[in-house]
Amino acid sequence: MSHPQHPVPDPLQHAPLAYEDDHFINSPDGRIFRILAEYSEPLARFRKERVQDTVVFFGSARFIGMDAAEDQMRLLENTGSAKLAPEEEQPAFDGDETSELKKKRTEAAIEMARYYEAAATASSSPPGEVPALWRPRTAAPPKPEPRPSA
Repeated sequence: MSHPQHPVPDPLQHAPLAYEDDHFINSPDGRIFRILAEYSEPLARFRKERVQDTVVFFGSARFIGMDAAEDQMRLLENTGSAKLAPEEEQPAFDGDETSELKKKRTEAAIEMARYYEAAATASSSPPGEVPALWRPRTAAPPKPEPRPSA
């Protein structure tokens, strides 16, 4: 009695290594590897270039330069004009925002502009030069008290 022939299954295809599998790497399951790579790759590059210290700038599109912040304050403070300024010089109107709130936000913008200006200066400084804003503040050493003569 002969046994019916069963078809031989196709050999399994060779599965690619996970890091070579673009479908996996770009999937939600591969996210952890993408995050790890964002830490590991710069570290390897820093080691190769012998970088020991770094400064990281975190920015915000909300920070503006000192000139722009001071211009905003001048516009807010100059409310007693008899004639309206041209449309392009008018501050944006937000019906929910009071003048006092606008002024407080503009004062905060002036305060934050200090950091914007420091970052802009640092980004164009020669390597190794520390901007004055970031230098440690050192007070002059106290003068010794004169000793009474014995």
